[in-house]
Amino acid sequence: MIKKFFFGLFLFFPVCAFSFEKDIKQIEERYLISVAYEQIQFPNYWHNPRFNVQYKKVRHNDMPLVLNSIKFFLHGYPKKVIVSDLNEINIMGDFSIYGKPFGASYFSKSIYLKYSTLDGDDVRFATRVLHHEFSSILMKKYLFPKKAWERCNSGKYRSKNQGLDMLNVVGDGRDEHHKLLQQGFLTSYGSSDFQNDVNIYAEYIFVESRRLRQHSKKYTSIKCKKKIIEKFYCEINKGFRFCK
Repeated sequence: MIKKFFFGLFLFFPVCAFSFEKDIKQIEERYLISVAYEQIQFPNYWHNPRFNVQYKKVRHNDMPLVLNSIKFFLHGYPKKVIVSDLNEINIMGDFSIYGKPFGASYFSKSIYLKYSTLDGDDVRFATRVLHHEFSSILMKKYLFPKKAWERCNSGKYRSKNQGLDMLNVVGDGRDEHHKLLQQGFLTSYGSSDFQNDVNIYAEYIFVESRRLRQHSKKYTSIKCKKKIIEKFYCEINKGFRFCK
């Protein structure tokens, strides 16, 4: 949920408010997924009082930008992975669960993404969030080596409620500092629990790969986890750019 990143590459895609329906059709036909933005369908239990899911429609002026994020996200995967493991991407202008604003979530093979330029959201951050949520979907299906991953850590996870206590803090817990990095955590949000930790590494592998390489050269715990998550993806499909 970081805001105000600049993703220079998005300039290669035309930003035209009148063309996004064509872009959606191309995405859906190429990857065999659904892109929803008018009527969003949630799992039934998300409507229970405990979850209390709420949303507002995305502004049409934001659609070309968020579709650029989706294109960048999809480009990071072999097509077979998307076709096999992702059914739909749902786009909203505002999104909350438990009465707290969310940047994104997932259920089964669906991703729910909030995007609003009025809140400072941008292409780079939305791309990170899509990788973040999709890594959770993949972890549900494929065996992730949790014990080996946690052995890399030299610090303990901090959250008692799956990272909900990290929501809405300054920077959304996406800070970097030396003490965290020494312990094997890329950000405060990543230090909250195991799944969030892997999610943040997924963001870095695809969007912040240069920073991840730099950190892995300096911090042994990060180097250890970088190898594990790369191997995880490469065992799913050898077509990722970081697979040897």
